[in-house]
Amino acid sequence: SADSADITPGQTLPVSVNINRSLLAAGQNTTPMTVRTTNGSAQLTISAASAGGNPPTVQISPASSITATSAYCQGYVQDAHGGTITDCGFCYGTSSNPSISNDKIQLGPSSGSFQTTLSFLEQNTTYHVRAYAVSNLGIGYSSDMTFTTLSGMPTCGATTITNVDPTTARGQSSAWGNNGYSITEKGICWSADHTPTINDRTASSGFGEGTISAYLSSLQPGTTYRVRSYATNEFGTAYGPETTFTSLSGLPTVTTSSATLSGDEVITGGYVADDAGTVIYAYGVCYGSSQNPTISGQHTEDGYEAGSFTSYIPRPSSSGYLYIRAYATTRYGTQYGNQVSIYIP
Repeated sequence: SADSADITPGQTLPVSVNINRSLLAAGQNTTPMTVRTTNGSAQLTISAASAGGNPPTVQISPASSITATSAYCQGYVQDAHGGTITDCGFCYGTSSNPSISNDKIQLGPSSGSFQTTLSFLEQNTTYHVRAYAVSNLGIGYSSDMTFTTLSGMPTCGATTITNVDPTTARGQSSAWGNNGYSITEKGICWSADHTPTINDRTASSGFGEGTISAYLSSLQPGTTYRVRSYATNEFGTAYGPETTFTSLSGLPTVTTSSATLSGDEVITGGYVADDAGTVIYAYGVCYGSSQNPTISGQHTEDGYEAGSFTSYIPRPSSSGYLYIRAYATTRYGTQYGNQVSIYIP
């Protein structure tokens, strides 16, 4: 309201302004006031903050440049509501709606945008972030923004097993890194009785991304193995899918031919399949008057290369059944074929 008063020339009169803050809008209020006299006028600016102003309004953008351990965040003070910004930044954690009592990065006062890179984060973890701003009217927070850090672990492909023999095999796979984290070692691991890790038997294939090629050695013949590729970097060791293979027994498949009597000889033989994965030392037939004869008794030696063979057994001097089995011997033992028999009159 406007008041008037009479003053004498040269007299000084104070001007008093009473403000009801409860009627002010939130934040800082500014209004002009004009003092008029017969000798001229002057304009004064009256500024006052409300008794209960609103804290700043703050916005946050989606995180970008996300890695396994860091993410770039940007916030913006949309409206200070007349208050004075004294600090702004980001608060973050693994629970929703973090506050400045949680982990935070302080960036100082800002009247507009502010940004930072959150570092030393845990890989493959979901984080909640809120931008904040502090003024004399309180603390304002943005909405809760979430992002998930990447897994820094390498990625490994399935393993293919080739060149299997009784004691060795070749494993092939692939490995590549994530987000530029270098692979320091890669290879194949295997076990006969559980899912393999690098604490079991391993064959290294060097380092870096790309093809894994390694030979598995010192295998046991005729054994089933569980196999996985692996790759290691600064975050740990990752594994590919598990596969299985069975090493060769080292004992070929042997079949005994039927026997016929021709004069003073019994003609028989057999077939040795080329599936032993190793050298055949000898093959032939073993025979006798008892069933299931072995090479510890009477036997022939008819060769050492896989395939069909013929054996000639002297006619027994006494009548009765003659039992015959073909055999083949390798470094891993002796394999026998089916038993046949012939009656000698």
